[in-house]
Amino acid sequence: MSESFDPSSILVALLGPSADPVTAGYRLRELAEGPPESGPQILEHLHENQELVAQSDPAILGGLLRVIHTLVLRDAARSLALIDPAVVARVEVSLPDEMPNRHLLLHLLAMIRSDESLRALVDRLQVAPPKKWIDAAQVLSPLMQYSDWPIHAVFPDLLLCLQYPSLAAPSLDLANFLVRSRRVAHHPAAEQIDAMNHLLGEVTNRLSKFEEDPRSFGDEVEVVQETLSEAVALAVSLCDSVALIGDESSISKLNQTIELRHRRVQCEAAGALAKFGDDLGKKRVLELTEDPAARLLSLIHISEPTRLQ
Repeated sequence: MSESFDPSSILVALLGPSADPVTAGYRLRELAEGPPESGPQILEHLHENQELVAQSDPAILGGLLRVIHTLVLRDAARSLALIDPAVVARVEVSLPDEMPNRHLLLHLLAMIRSDESLRALVDRLQVAPPKKWIDAAQVLSPLMQYSDWPIHAVFPDLLLCLQYPSLAAPSLDLANFLVRSRRVAHHPAAEQIDAMNHLLGEVTNRLSKFEEDPRSFGDEVEVVQETLSEAVALAVSLCDSVALIGDESSISKLNQTIELRHRRVQCEAAGALAKFGDDLGKKRVLELTEDPAARLLSLIHISEPTRLQ
């Protein structure tokens, strides 16, 4: 650790109910200019002052989590080795509700990729999932970038998070990745095929209702965009999952999904049906090659022989 940089004196001015939001920005910049190893130091300080953390301004804490995350990423291999997963988990638990960037701590647990860190990650995801699916996707993304982590520490327990809209698609994407990369012989969600078919039917109905009445997702543009993005991501992930599982009970739901106007979803449903040998799926994939918005994805499906044979 650097002897010339001690974040503790700066943190005193940032934590607790008396912290000044006006000077917080300057203090956070000071921390951000520290060496990479100061990231784990700041985490340790938060761990040792959990009661103070719980009383702190959520906006200031959100900025502090961003600083920690940025510092660690500057020298990830070295900094992650200095972090105790139990410390990260306890700090995350101590954070006030409804504060920004708490998912960045979960991302660090995923980056550590140890049995302990991943079990802690899954435990926290089951209790306090990220609010946005894009944040959940970031949390799990390291597990799709590396193959040196213990699968048993994540699956099947992560599938309990399918109940959360923000985590359903990222969790299935990770399961699908494991199948495609041949790290597992059977899809982790294969035993939940009935629940997945039901979920596919539900998200298809939601998207169909949206196509008829966009206001069904809300009146604010940002809310509508986030809800639509989340629903599309889930529909795409489900189509891919049921195709990889290969249980014919999914065909009826896919036949409903393929009728949606959204080109990405329609193309994924068509590709999934084609894998089952369904003539409608094969035909629709070929038709979608004529649509500029769906051509690339359609060609990808065509390039997979098992889908169109």
